[in-house]
Amino acid sequence: MNTANLITERKTIITRLSVIDKKLHKNGYVADISLNKVIDNVCLYCQVDRDDLMDKNREDHIFKARAICFYILRYNSDHALKRIGHFFDKDHATVLHGLKRIEEWLLNDKFKQLVEDITLKSKEY
Repeated sequence: MNTANLITERKTIITRLSVIDKKLHKNGYVADISLNKVIDNVCLYCQVDRDDLMDKNREDHIFKARAICFYILRYNSDHALKRIGHFFDKDHATVLHGLKRIEEWLLNDKFKQLVEDITLKSKEY
């Protein structure tokens, strides 16, 4: 093979990998791994059922758990508010409301420690 053919072949491979990477991110396959890990850890630490967390339930302890998910995903991933809301079947305004509320709760050291623990656990492999 000559140099021109090698360069063309490399460009083709790089283009294909780039397309695959974009499709994975677009369809949520890459993001879902961290999303599921965050949800699982929040459910474990907050002792809530995953179905309740994903449902329209407005009970205080479930709302707080959901807001923790919003917070961790917003500040530890590249997801926009709209995308985070989509994961939970909520709109971006609901996510924003949860983020505003959690800022108040983070003033409590015990709550702040809980969020930090869940965040660290969610970052583990």
